[in-house]
Amino acid sequence: MAERISDLFDRCDIGPDMCQEQGAQIAAQARDLAYTSIGLGILGFQRAQVLRRQYQPAVEQFVSELRAHCR
Repeated sequence: MAERISDLFDRCDIGPDMCQEQGAQIAAQARDLAYTSIGLGILGFQRAQVLRRQYQPAVEQFVSELRAHCR
């Protein structure tokens, strides 16, 4: 059976203010982690786009040469 939050505070050395402060720190760190993960994902996607555009002419040339060779 679930205990009430106030019962948990009575059994530990920290008070509700400290728990709220730690909860706020954890939430801030989780938010920062999410923003960082999203940012890295966007950078990775952009890098893939740059590489695709960089190699696209070479691939098109290879495919056209292959088609000409197979005819």
